Amino acid sequence: MTFSVDPTSGAFRYVEPRSAPLRVTFAVVAILAIASSGIFVVVARSMGDVSTWAKVGGLLASIVSIVAFLAFGAYCLRLALWMPRHLVSIDTASRQLVWIALSPLGGRQTSIHRFDTLSSIGILERRSDGNPTTFTIAIGTETHGRLDMGVFNQRSDAEAMLRQVRTALGMDS
Repeated sequence: MTFSVDPTSGAFRYVEPRSAPLRVTFAVVAILAIASSGIFVVVARSMGDVSTWAKVGGLLASIVSIVAFLAFGAYCLRLALWMPRHLVSIDTASRQLVWIALSPLGGRQTSIHRFDTLSSIGILERRSDGNPTTFTIAIGTETHGRLDMGVFNQRSDAEAMLRQVRTALGMDS
């Protein structure tokens, strides 16, 4: 994630890193998973007559494996093609927050929020079992619900960025 503030114009910009290599990696894993399901088709076809319980079990295991590999491949392909990359720009001159989501197949989705339509801004704490707590800057809007920006491992880092966002929005208090 990249946060930047232009000192001359006061424009604030946030860019989420969804790089081309990450998308290519997901696409390659998807293709490999889908192609690998073919080995179970070969195993199922080579069984011949399914006359014993062992062969029935082997056939069922092959079918379950085919479905699992295809589902995993489809999920990875979905991530590669529809996972959005978010860009946020806060323009103090026009008093607008522009939220853009980009993805290869989802295209470009833009929502523009005037500063007076922003209902809240704060830090969202995310806790999960076995993982460290992370912090996100959350901006509430009247029209699109909550917009989340960034993931921070330290609350102090999130608070420092929140101060910059609040300054860009003219909410210095």
